[in-house]
Amino acid sequence: MDFWNLLFPENIKCIICNDELPCDNDFCLCEDCVKHLPFMPSDNICLKCGAPTKSGNYCLHCKQAGRHFEKHRSVFAYSGEIINTIQNFKYSNAKYLAPYLGNLLVDKFKKEGWVVDMVIPVPLHEMREKERGYNQSLMLSRQFEKIALEINTTALVRTKYLTQQAILTGKERLTNLKQSFKVVNKKEIKGKTILLIDDIFTTGNTINACASTLRKGGAKEVYALTICKTLLDELI
Repeated sequence: MDFWNLLFPENIKCIICNDELPCDNDFCLCEDCVKHLPFMPSDNICLKCGAPTKSGNYCLHCKQAGRHFEKHRSVFAYSGEIINTIQNFKYSNAKYLAPYLGNLLVDKFKKEGWVVDMVIPVPLHEMREKERGYNQSLMLSRQFEKIALEINTTALVRTKYLTQQAILTGKERLTNLKQSFKVVNKKEIKGKTILLIDDIFTTGNTINACASTLRKGGAKEVYALTICKTLLDELI
């Protein structure tokens, strides 16, 4: 690449609409998409899971379900054009999206002001990762290395090869996840505050199962970030 192209890069396209951008940016989003994307609100939300609430400090789901994580936040609601982007990243080998989506998570993390000791991507079973070719949560997590946070991929493992959560009902997801995770190195997490990273928060059962396992394994606190959150009235 010559000096001119370094100053004025070409063929940099928005990850949502594919329109060319006038310059590179950390999120690779055009101004129009930023205006119309379903960013999650920061006010009038459940203090636990981050879902929009009409009244009160907690959503109905968090009131009814035992939550083992301190807080969860998402960048987007799982709706509109962001769905295609996430589906492409997760199932269609669009790994080039990982740095930009990861930067959105880092930006969200900074805005929340949480203090954590390490980042743990939600693990895939080794057979699932072999099928897909990569763990999308790990790829998202890599951007946190830029802010000097340790990425731990050895303490927490997935012990069951399960039906994909996306095609299950809420009750089926919960049953599917029972005893699905295991802490294999308690020394690595003892007394630590951990940030879990995943792509989508639907019922929250996956994050909750990971958080429960980590807490039982000796972790002090567990926070969680995802790119998208399915809103309760959209659940099947």
